[in-house]
Amino acid sequence: AYRRAKLSEAIRSGQSRAHAAGKQIGRPKVPAVIQNRIRVALADGGGIRPTARRFKVSPAYVVNVRRAMMGTEMVAA
Repeated sequence: AYRRAKLSEAIRSGQSRAHAAGKQIGRPKVPAVIQNRIRVALADGGGIRPTARRFKVSPAYVVNVRRAMMGTEMVAA
């Protein structure tokens, strides 16, 4: 438990230093242009996996975009 705590502390401090230095932590963001194209493809009846392959993103990302679309449609209705 002690080693695990020390390791977690070291990782967090390294991430804090990197963030303070202006480094991006995590996956790069998908550009807004690609997000809009994914929305259009889904609205035109495209499937999740073919859309993900077409735009070179993960199927999970396409599902998240679709969920966000459904949420906005529910609010608008």
